[in-house]
This record gives sequence, C-alpha cells and structure tokens, in this order.
Amino acid sequence: MASSLRVCCNALLAAYARAQPTQWPKAIRLLDLMWGCGGELCPDIVSYNTVIKACGNANKVDLGFKVAREGRFARNDLRHVPTTWCRLPTFHT
Repeated sequence: MASSLRVCCNALLAAYARAQPTQWPKAIRLLDLMWGCGGELCPDIVSYNTVIKACGNANKVDLGFKVAREGRFARNDLRHVPTTWCRLPTFHT
C-alpha cells in the first residue's frame, strides 16, 4: 500500500516529467531524496517509471537506462519487481 507522502512525491515526479521543458534533473534529485528519507517515502515502481519517463521525454535515453538499472539491480528493495517492470519510449531520429 502506497503512503500518502509517496503518492505526493510521485505526483510531483509526474509533473516534472510532463513539464515543458522536462525537468529531468529535478526528478532524479527527488528520487534520490526519497531514498535518503527512507521509510514510507522510499520510491516504488511508479516513482522509477515516472523518472524514466522524464528522462525519455528529454531524449536522455542513456540516463533512463541508468535509472532503470539502478532501480532493478542496485536497489535490492525493488527485487519483488518483475523483469519487465518498465518500458522506455522509442525514439525515431
């Protein structure tokens, strides 16, 4: 069950992802702050997917993959997440 504090942070992450221009640095900083606060504020799968979306919207695909790897492998707190836990946007050049 998501805490109301985490839900509020996820809403702010979503606003950063939708902003024009995308505020991906703020999204990554907030994700780090959520980990730093710990407890019920620790990011969940929604948090990570939203930050990945912010990176994708800013055409920072490599950074999006880095965030995905961090969430999947470096943070054992997310080990319950299935292998297909995120989907990055496809960019056409």
